[in-house]
Amino acid sequence: MNGVIESSVKIDAMLEPLLLAGSDDEVHEYLSGLIEVHAERVIKKIIHYKLHLASSDQREEADDLYHEVLVQLLRELREMRMRPDEHPISDVRGMAAIIAHRTCSRWMRRQFPERHALKNR
Repeated sequence: MNGVIESSVKIDAMLEPLLLAGSDDEVHEYLSGLIEVHAERVIKKIIHYKLHLASSDQREEADDLYHEVLVQLLRELREMRMRPDEHPISDVRGMAAIIAHRTCSRWMRRQFPERHALKNR
């Protein structure tokens, strides 16, 4: 990684500017762009696919889930920024997808507990 960040772990190259950012404003600006360009589309596609959106109520749920995924993704990115060797992220889009899938699965378990119980029998 250009010798700037020496580490034995592989961190997604698009996250290097996050590690190098000095001020909170730089971090915020970079994270906003990263989410808008790379994560938002992935997250929304997964949520729409998993929820099979039809009604406006579900769209509100989808928005809530989207924001829940963003909070978790930002938490992971901040953790990686503070401790890149202990908490590396090798694929930010993949991480966004995993968080979105897990968030949707938790939502499905809460909404349809009987379905979850049946699937686990």
